[in-house]
Amino acid sequence: MIFIIIISVMWLFLFFFSITRGNAIDYNTAYDEDYVDAQGPLYKLFRIGFKLMVPISVILYAQARFKSKFNQISYSSSSLITFIAVAFIGLFLFLANKLGSRSDIVALTLGVLILEFKLGLNLKKILTIGALGFGLVLFLLYIEQTRTESSIEDLSFAHKFLLKDYYAPAHILYAAMAYDYVKPFEVIQSNISNSLIMLNYPYLQAPVTDLFNPGVATRSAGYAFYLFTEGYIFMGNLGFLYNGFMLMVGLSVWYLIQNSSNKYYNYIIVAIMCTQLANLARNQSSYIYKDIYIFFIPILVILYFSSGLRPKFKLLK
Repeated sequence: MIFIIIISVMWLFLFFFSITRGNAIDYNTAYDEDYVDAQGPLYKLFRIGFKLMVPISVILYAQARFKSKFNQISYSSSSLITFIAVAFIGLFLFLANKLGSRSDIVALTLGVLILEFKLGLNLKKILTIGALGFGLVLFLLYIEQTRTESSIEDLSFAHKFLLKDYYAPAHILYAAMAYDYVKPFEVIQSNISNSLIMLNYPYLQAPVTDLFNPGVATRSAGYAFYLFTEGYIFMGNLGFLYNGFMLMVGLSVWYLIQNSSNKYYNYIIVAIMCTQLANLARNQSSYIYKDIYIFFIPILVILYFSSGLRPKFKLLK
């Protein structure tokens, strides 16, 4: 009942907020920190709720998918589970389209695909995934064409192309190499500060961007950033060693959350972790640790309310 109440309140809040404040929700404003601050606490709560829709959608999909196999589930009717999952995921896709958020759609897709992979593949499932994947590509292209970016409307096609995700994250790496920007202490200070909250320390892309385009990068806007760039800033041409080490340590910490004797719990957590991989690749390593307490812990609590499943935290098998 606690889980049903949480999901119901969350769904109603997001739905009515999108209806009553629909003009304030679009691609240009939703990720502007100054705009969000001016809108008040409800807008921030809306953004947090939208981000949590991805892992909660994975949980709901898993419950509808497992049905009788997931015997810890507290619902008596699988049709009720399916209805809740469809309503929740449907609202998520509506809001993602309104916000122009392709990455969150890709994140949910990754979670569902990993879950299906863990359950096993057959020809029918592969064909179904292929058809849905084609539909997903069309949907993402639709979002790309319909969302408006006021800052680039008057630019040439070539300029628009270079500002998209195809190029911008890598551009920071090219710039760091061109300017020989190697600052290991800046990496350490930025990661420690951004692993916490409310310190407002600049992300690593800010000082690099200032070398060739001063004043563009803020905590809410600027060129995207690959984890690979962090390795170069820390160790120069040997940065690939840093990248491998940071990923190994960070994902090992994540693995402790996934380590349980219940295979269905493991399936769900692995799927939820995979929803974060796109964000992890496009940000600095501080996100690996910050996600634990602002993302995974709330989701583990919600998963426990929904099923009674929890991690065992075994350090050794």
